[in-house]
Amino acid sequence: MKRKYIIHVFMPLFIGGLLYVFFRDHNLRMFNWFQQIGIGGLIESVRLFTLPFKGYLPSWILYSLPNALWTYSLTVFIILNYNRKFDHNSFFWISLGPLLSIGMELSQSTGLIKGTFDITDLILCVIASLLSFSHITGFKHNYHNEHEQKKFIIN
Repeated sequence: MKRKYIIHVFMPLFIGGLLYVFFRDHNLRMFNWFQQIGIGGLIESVRLFTLPFKGYLPSWILYSLPNALWTYSLTVFIILNYNRKFDHNSFFWISLGPLLSIGMELSQSTGLIKGTFDITDLILCVIASLLSFSHITGFKHNYHNEHEQKKFIIN
């Protein structure tokens, strides 16, 4: 179970975070935080190495993928904590990541919230949501297979 958290929750967040640190605009608030905690110089050294590669990456990886990874990570985290059940009790919580990310993007399209609507952001968040929802049946299937195998061995 811990392996699922590492692969499906931690790794997507880590990769999305690295994309921000390596390639995003230096004026983001997080770079001030890095200075305040004393790692600003280290971050700048890493960015000197990574920034030349920015031009080789598609814009959807740089600007849309981190949000999709966040959506996927949060949704799978909640699914794992609800023991892979998708019922009326867990529906709201499991839908929280997709509702937030897709809702934010649609709200930007209408001007309800400040930001720039991007169809690629919306598409990737929908794909991330669908992929995370697929784990409800996939994890459950693997869980039941493992228990059936143990039952067979014990009996």
